Amino acid sequence: MHLADYHLHTLHSFDSTQSIKDVCDKAIQMSLAEIAITDHFSVIEGKGSCGYMDKAKYLEDIEKHKELYDGKLIIKRGLEICEPYLTEEKISAEISQMNLDFILGSVHSIDGQGMNTFAEGLDGNDLYERYFEEILLLSKSKNIDVIAHMDFIKRYAFNKCGLCDIRKNEEMLREIFKSIVANGKGIEINTSGLRSACNEALPGIDMLKLYKECGGEIITCGSDAHFTKDVGFHIKESYELLKDLGYKYTYTFKNRQAIGEKL
Repeated sequence: MHLADYHLHTLHSFDSTQSIKDVCDKAIQMSLAEIAITDHFSVIEGKGSCGYMDKAKYLEDIEKHKELYDGKLIIKRGLEICEPYLTEEKISAEISQMNLDFILGSVHSIDGQGMNTFAEGLDGNDLYERYFEEILLLSKSKNIDVIAHMDFIKRYAFNKCGLCDIRKNEEMLREIFKSIVANGKGIEINTSGLRSACNEALPGIDMLKLYKECGGEIITCGSDAHFTKDVGFHIKESYELLKDLGYKYTYTFKNRQAIGEKL
């Protein structure tokens, strides 16, 4: 299998200090064939990621390591953009000259509130319902390729109301997945959930089954590593899970075009 970790953060993100070299060395140690560096980027004032990245230095650092690891590890240029649907045109202008391979889209705040604060204000399934409303907006963004950790709220809702009840949210999830497919986007298996209290990947098995049922094919796997020890975390196991669920491919990207990698 062509193992690839497509969600990784480095010192070019406001919330990580690991170097690209450290990421690459750990990726090779974990028998990965490919990685995408997906550091945080935003143009929304007040976000930690807004104004933090020096885009020229970021791309230069990636290119340097692509040369250093040529023949050992494939390295792709990526970003993780929070709530791009709020600032589509500004985002488009900012990324137009970056020659990116891959863009993750994510929801880390709602109505200006971070997830901890947001989770305090709603009870039970209302948390999931409101979060999925934002994911539906994200699925229509022209500035992303894959939706990151599409049930990210689970990490904050779990201690309050447990895992997401698919039956209560099936109608909305089907609408989201059909939108993802119609817009040529994909989802990821984000293994960071296995390092949190919910002890389940983001999303879990039931959502992965529903995505496939709705015609979903494009899917990447990412550790969401902010620390070197987590690079490649449960990537191989995620590939095996997808194969067990009947998926034929995982996907990598080049110039923002999806490439199927046979499982």
